[in-house]
Amino acid sequence: MESKGKVRTSGILLTGEAARLLGVAGATVIAWQRSGKLPALRSESGVRMFRRADVEKLAAERAAKEKRGR
Repeated sequence: MESKGKVRTSGILLTGEAARLLGVAGATVIAWQRSGKLPALRSESGVRMFRRADVEKLAAERAAKEKRGR
């Protein structure tokens, strides 16, 4: 089990881990997933899982947008 505050190094992240990498709340990650902004996988038990590559892509897009001044 992962420790709170840590992010796993594998290619799959849970909601809290994705939120930490993106610098947002878990609820924001879920809202982005529901709106289609961030694709997610689901485990058999329904747990949301995010591909690290998708999270990093969104983080880069957000950083570029901030750099441009929105």
